[in-house]
Amino acid sequence: MNRRSPMFIAQAREEYGFNPVVEPVPGDWSDVGAIAKALGCDAEQITTATPYVVSQEIILTITGGTYGADVDVIATQFDVDPGQVSLATERQANDRLGWEGDTVPPFCHDRPVATLVDQRLLEYERVWAAAGTSSNAFAIDPEELTRLTNATVCSVAREP
Repeated sequence: MNRRSPMFIAQAREEYGFNPVVEPVPGDWSDVGAIAKALGCDAEQITTATPYVVSQEIILTITGGTYGADVDVIATQFDVDPGQVSLATERQANDRLGWEGDTVPPFCHDRPVATLVDQRLLEYERVWAAAGTSSNAFAIDPEELTRLTNATVCSVAREP
């Protein structure tokens, strides 16, 4: 287990009362198909927590599978022009959330962050999320994920 996963596990327990069971995943988080196969689930159950900048604030979108986030939906949710929405850089994500790139877990950030969860995730009994590294994941009920992230549920995913 990567050294960041124990940090995530400890923070999840202490701050959220959630005890994640972390599983190793093959390759890296960008190979959704391989991860889904290894975990025995559909690719749409593999979530990605993606940081965006909206009017100079970091927000997070959580979508499943190869679905990215729809910038127009993000803009509508935060009542801004789509031109004010962009992907966060690695540095912005790390500075604000305390996690890097594809290692961003859906919660356990350095500071609170507004979060949008794609409503399709709620169709599943459980989904999988990064546990602070690109090589470890944990399963979670999507309703609990929504509660722990204090997220707004909406149709934020765009078709791949």
